[in-house]
Amino acid sequence: MLRDALKRMLLAGDEWQICGEASNGEEAVKLATSSKPDVILLDFQMPVMNGLTAAREIIKGNPSVPIAMYTLHQNRFFENEAKAAGVRRVISKTDLFSSLASSLQELLEPADGPGK
Repeated sequence: MLRDALKRMLLAGDEWQICGEASNGEEAVKLATSSKPDVILLDFQMPVMNGLTAAREIIKGNPSVPIAMYTLHQNRFFENEAKAAGVRRVISKTDLFSSLASSLQELLEPADGPGK
């Protein structure tokens, strides 16, 4: 249900295209490998393989893809673990949906800012 709400929110504008959805971490790794997305949003708590493990596997095959972790587990320890796994941004599920879209957009921008 949450995945459907996120999809509707992201597709409300014309700036996003969703190239795949996975119901578990193992599927996410396979899909990331086959579809070569511009950005990946993973949930930490997924069946079969959690988001941190999936991020590690995805980064092995595509180290440049930006990964965001969407989670309720937002604390300094978790953020450090996520960064070590290759996650570039940890986004709290308690944040507004609009901040999720802007966070994903920021991951796609060059390091020196938009338009530079």
